[in-house]
Order: sequence, then structure tokens, then C-alpha cells
Amino acid sequence: MSESNSVLIIVIDAVGTDIEAALLRIVQQYASQANEVAFVRARDLMNVPIDPNRNTLDDQRMQFYKALTPRQQQVVRGTASGLSNKEIAAQMGIVSGVVAAHLTDIYEFMRGIADTYPANRTGLLYFLGDFFVHHPDLV
Repeated sequence: MSESNSVLIIVIDAVGTDIEAALLRIVQQYASQANEVAFVRARDLMNVPIDPNRNTLDDQRMQFYKALTPRQQQVVRGTASGLSNKEIAAQMGIVSGVVAAHLTDIYEFMRGIADTYPANRTGLLYFLGDFFVHHPDLV
């Protein structure tokens, strides 16, 4: 943010939570370094009516999860639990390189189902969100 014409734009999808308060602190921290700051709620950007026939995010998550192999599902569950590749590998009795290979395949597959999320660990975690909380039978 050291350029003189820098702009900081933050789009959030969380309202009334601790996340919003944390983002406000970040905005305040960087506001003095940027010429312009925009703090926008994602819902304020959406003027498109919701189609009741479209797949919900939960439907997308379930479609994604069920299309994975059982071993990929184990890797996804471990990742969603916050485990490292090494910890997941230990649980599965494989080497961490195999976990990394599974994750690469999972990220590639995720691109086709949830292409608005980055194809990496952070994107996977954001896409999954609270999926396993709502589906404890899958854990």
C-alpha cells in the first residue's frame, strides 16, 4: 500500500459478526496508507433476484463432496478440521506427498463446481464453510 494512488476495497459476506469488526480494524489500519477506501457488504452488490430453482450453496457442496473418491473425502475432512498435510497423512497411513497430490486433484475438481472460489486450501475451506456442521453424518 505504499503507492500514492493506492485503493483499498474490502468486500465481505459476513454481517453483524466478529469478522466484520475485524475487517473494520484492518480498514482503519490501512486507511491512512490508501488514498481511497471502500468497505462494501457483498449483499449490497447483489441486485439480482434469487432463482428458487437454482442449486443452493449446500447443494453445490454436497455435489462436490459426493463426487470425490473416499480417500479424497478423507483429505477434505482432515483439511476442514484444520489438520496439516502431514497430520492428514498420519491419520490415513500415507505420506504427505500423496495428500498433496489428492489436494491438487481436489482443487482442480473444485474449479468445475465452485469456480468463484480460489483453487487452493483457503478457497476450499471458504467453499466448505460450515458444511460438516450441517452434515455431521459425513464426518
